[in-house]
Amino acid sequence: MSSAAYAKYEDSTLRKVLGVCLDASQASAGASPPVLFLAGLAEELHAEAGDGAVGALLLCRDNAERALMARLSEEPPAGAQWPVHYLIGVYARAADELRNVGMLKDPSQQQALTETLQLCRQLAVSYSGLILSLDMFPQPSEAQHRGALQLLDSLDAAAAASAAATGLAGPGFADGGSSGSPAPGGAAPMPPGFLEDFAFRFADEGLPGLVAPIVTALMQRASKVSLLGDYSGPLSLLARLAAAKPLGKALTQLPYWLPAQQDGRTLESFSVLGPFFGVSALPDTARMGVPPVRQPDVATQCFSNAATRRPGDLRQSIQAIQAAQQQLRGALHSLVMLFLKNQETREAILAWLAAALNSNGERIKMRPNAAKACTDGFAVNLAGVLLKLCEPFADPLSGKAWGKLDVRYTCDTSARLHHGPDDTRLHATSEETARWFAGVGAPADGKYHFICECFFMAARALQMGVKKNMENFEGLARSSHHYQEDYEAMSPAEQASFEGQRMKLAAAWLQAAVYCYDATLQDQSLLAEALGFYRLSAAYQLRLASPTAATGGPPSLPLPDPPTKEICVLPEYFMEDLGELLLWAGRIRPDLVESRRMEDFMVYFTVFLGSPSCVRNAYLRGKMVEALHSYMPQEDSERQRYRQPASASEVALLFEVHPLVIQHMVGSLLQLYIDIEITDRHNQFYEKFATRQQIGEILVHLWGMPQHRAAWRQLAKDRYKLNVQFIHVLLNDSQFLLQEALNKLPQVQETERLQADAAAWAALPAEQRRERETALHQAQGQLKYYFRQSSVVIKLMQLTAEDHAVSACYFDDAVCNRTAKINDFFLKYLTAPEERKKLRLKEPEKFGWHPKQLISQLAQIHLYLYRARRQEWVQAVAADTDYYGRAPQLFAELTSVLRALGLLPEEDVAALEEMAAAVEQYKSTVQEEEEAFEDIPEEYEDPLLGGVMRDPVRLPSGNVVERSSIAQQLLTDPRDPYSRQRCTEDDLVPLPELKARIEAWVAEQRGKRMQS
Repeated sequence: MSSAAYAKYEDSTLRKVLGVCLDASQASAGASPPVLFLAGLAEELHAEAGDGAVGALLLCRDNAERALMARLSEEPPAGAQWPVHYLIGVYARAADELRNVGMLKDPSQQQALTETLQLCRQLAVSYSGLILSLDMFPQPSEAQHRGALQLLDSLDAAAAASAAATGLAGPGFADGGSSGSPAPGGAAPMPPGFLEDFAFRFADEGLPGLVAPIVTALMQRASKVSLLGDYSGPLSLLARLAAAKPLGKALTQLPYWLPAQQDGRTLESFSVLGPFFGVSALPDTARMGVPPVRQPDVATQCFSNAATRRPGDLRQSIQAIQAAQQQLRGALHSLVMLFLKNQETREAILAWLAAALNSNGERIKMRPNAAKACTDGFAVNLAGVLLKLCEPFADPLSGKAWGKLDVRYTCDTSARLHHGPDDTRLHATSEETARWFAGVGAPADGKYHFICECFFMAARALQMGVKKNMENFEGLARSSHHYQEDYEAMSPAEQASFEGQRMKLAAAWLQAAVYCYDATLQDQSLLAEALGFYRLSAAYQLRLASPTAATGGPPSLPLPDPPTKEICVLPEYFMEDLGELLLWAGRIRPDLVESRRMEDFMVYFTVFLGSPSCVRNAYLRGKMVEALHSYMPQEDSERQRYRQPASASEVALLFEVHPLVIQHMVGSLLQLYIDIEITDRHNQFYEKFATRQQIGEILVHLWGMPQHRAAWRQLAKDRYKLNVQFIHVLLNDSQFLLQEALNKLPQVQETERLQADAAAWAALPAEQRRERETALHQAQGQLKYYFRQSSVVIKLMQLTAEDHAVSACYFDDAVCNRTAKINDFFLKYLTAPEERKKLRLKEPEKFGWHPKQLISQLAQIHLYLYRARRQEWVQAVAADTDYYGRAPQLFAELTSVLRALGLLPEEDVAALEEMAAAVEQYKSTVQEEEEAFEDIPEEYEDPLLGGVMRDPVRLPSGNVVERSSIAQQLLTDPRDPYSRQRCTEDDLVPLPELKARIEAWVAEQRGKRMQS
C-alpha cells in the first residue's frame, strides 16, 4: 500500500474510532458511532498548512489527540453520549481495529497503525480520568452528578451484555433497576483492558477517590440481596476491581476498607467487604419480627408453611441453598485470593480477616448481644473462606504445615489475631501463659508464617461461625417446638386472639429459620472442609503434647508429666470445637468421616481422654466421648430407628485392631469416668451422667472384645487404684440414679391411676388436667432418663464383677462393704412383697424399666463376688447393718422370686442360699464376739465409723483412724477430714505397733469369751 493510500486508510480508521472527521461531507449523524465534523479543528489545520497545502485534510496519529480534544470540547447535543462513555467507546473501537491491523501487508504500516490505535486507547483512558477528576470538558449536569459512577454504568452494561449472550440474568444497575433498564448517558459495555489501563494510569493520581463511589454503590447493592438474590453481580464487579492491582490497592486505601469499628455488626455493615460476606440464607436473629433487609427472604421463599409442604419440595429447596452457598463461598474465596496475590494488598486483607474475627468477640459470649455481633451468615462465610485458604496445607500427611504452625501466636499480644484473658487454656492460667511467652519470646522478626496465621484464624472463625451457628440452630429448634406446643395448647378463642396470632407467627418464623440453619449446616462441602481442618488440628495438638508425635512418629502414652507447655497454653476451644464438629457430623453426615480421618480422630481421643495433666477441664474430654459415641455401632433398637452411622463398622474395626486404642482406650475412659465428676460447668451435675452413660456404653462394647477385656485385666493389676475409684463412682451413680427413679415412680403411678378412672379424670377442671399431664410427661421423661442411665451402670458392675481379675478390685477396703450394702438396698425394694407393689408401671418397657432383669443382675453380682472370694464377700454382706441387717429375710425373698420367675438356673439360686447361710453363720459368730468385748479403749476405736480398728493409720493432721473407713471417704473427698488439707492414701502412715496392741487386746477378749 502506497503512502497516500495508507494515509487515507489511517484517516478512515480514526474516523471510525473517534467518531469525528475533518471533511464536512463525511459527517453522519446516523452512523454508529455518529461521525461529527470538527469544523474548528479543520480550519486550524488549514491555516497551519498554508496556501500551498495539497489534498484533503486527513486524521492521523499527529492530530489524533487534537481531534479527540476538539470532539470533547464541543457542546454535546441533547441525548448524546456522555463524554466518559464516548471515551470508553473510543477505547473499545480502537481495540476492535487493532485486531484488523494484520490486514495490512506492510509490516511498517502495521506498526504505524498499531501505534496510532494504542495512542487512541491511552488518550481515551487519560481523558476519562481527567473528566472525572477535573471536570475540564463540558458535559450534562446528570453526568457531572454521576461522576465516577459512570464507570460503574459501563461495567453494568458489560455484565448485562454478557448475561444476555449467555441467557443469564445480569446485575442490577446503579439505580437499582434490572438489567433491562436503559443505560444512563448511553453507557456502552466496558471493554476488556480499559479498567486495568485506567487503574495503572491514575494509580498515583487520586485513584482511591475515583473508585470510592463505585465501591459504595456495590456495597449498597450487596447489602440488599440474600443468597437467592443477585449477589453475584456486585461481587463479580468488586472482584474485577480487585483484579487490577492498582485498583485493588486503592480499595484497601479507602477509609472504610477497615473502619474504626466498635463491633462486628459495624464491620459487616460499613467495611468494603462486609456486605458481601453478609450474603446468606440465614435470617438475622437480631431482627426477628422485622421485614428482612436482604431480599428475597430465603425463609419465606423456601420454607413458608413447611409443615404442609411435600418432603421432596423441602429437599429441593435445601439442595438449591447448598449449591448457592458453595458458589458464594467460592466467589468470596477468589476475591480474597486476589488481594492475597497482590503484594501491595496482602497485609490489608489479612488485617481485614483478623479484624472481622477480633471485632466479633461478642459471638463467643454465653449471652451475646446479637445487635453488636455480625450476622450468622457473615460468620459462616468467613469460616468457609478461611477453610479454603487452609486447604493447600490441611492434609497432615503432606507435612506442609509442620514447622510453620506456632502456638506462640495464641499468646502474643502483638499478633494479628487477638487472644486475651477470656480465652481459657487447656492447662495454664493467663498468668502462666504470659510468663511462658515472656520466656520464649516472639519470632526474631516478629512475624508469623502465612500458614500459621491462616490456621489460627480458621480455628477462631469456626468457633465463631460454624460452632456458634450449631448452638443457635439448636436454640431456635427448641424455641420453635415450645412456641408450637404453646399455640396448640390454646383454645380456639385464645388462638384467634392477638396473643394467639402473635404466637402463631413467631412459631412459623422460627420453623422456617430452623430449616435455613439446617440447610446451611448440612452443607456437605462445608462439613468436609471443616473435618479436614480438624484432622490437621488433631495432628497438631498431638505433636504439641507427645514428643514422639512431634518428630513424625505415632504418639506414645503416657504423655510427659509435667506436660509440655506448648499443649498447656493452647486455647480450650481448639479441643472443644473439634469434638463439637465431629459430634455434629456424626449425627447428620457420618459418611463424611472416612476411615483415614476416623483413625486420626480415634488416636486423638485415646491420647487425650485419659490425660488430665494436659487437659484440665474434664468437660472437654467428655465432649470427645460424646463425639466418639456418635460413631459407635448401636445395639439399642430404639436408637437404630434414628441413625446407624455408615462409619460404625470402621470405628468397630479400629477398636479391634489399632494397637494404641487396644492398649490405652479402656484406661482413658475409666480415668475420664472419674474425672467428669467436676467440670466447672453450670449444669455439670447432669452433664456428668450423660457423659458417663456414653462412656459406659463404649466400655460395655469394648468388654465384648477379647483384646480389650485382656487390656482391662492388665489395667486392674497395673493401675489397681484407678479401678477402685471407678467402682466407687459406679456405686455412687447406681445409688443416686435408682433412688431417684424409685422416688419418681409414685408421681407417675398416681396420675396413671387417675387417668385410668375416666369419670374421675373428666371431673377435674381442664386447667388442672393440663397441669397434671405436663407434670406427668416431665416425670415420665425423668424416669426414662434415670432407668436408662442406671441400666448402663448396673451392666458394667455385672460384667466387671464376673471377671476374676477385675473383680479383685471390688474387695478393696474402700468399696467392698459399700458394694454389698448398695446391692442389698436395691434388692430390698425389688424383692420384698410390700415394696414390689410400689414398682408397678403401665407400659414399663416404654421407660426402660425391666425389674426382672435388674433383679437377676443384682443377684449375679452377689454370686460372682461370692464365688471370687467367699469369706471376704460373706463378711462384706454381714457388715450391712442398714438393709440386710434390718431385713434378714432379704435373701430368702430373693431366691423365692428367682425361682418363681425362673430368672436364674437352680444351681445359681442354690449358691445364693449357700451364701446367705454363710452370712448368717458369720453374723452370729461376730455378734457373739462383739457382745463379749468389754468397753473398747478409746485409742482402739475408730473415730469415724466406730468399732475396733483393724488397720490403724495416722492422717497428716495427726489423728488416728481405721484405714478402711478413711479409704472410703478419700475416694469421695480427697482431704483430711480434720484439717481439710489434701490427702491421699499415700499420705496415710501405718501404725504397726498400735495394730499389734489392738490384735493382742482382741485376742485377750476372745480368750475371755472362750473361758466364759
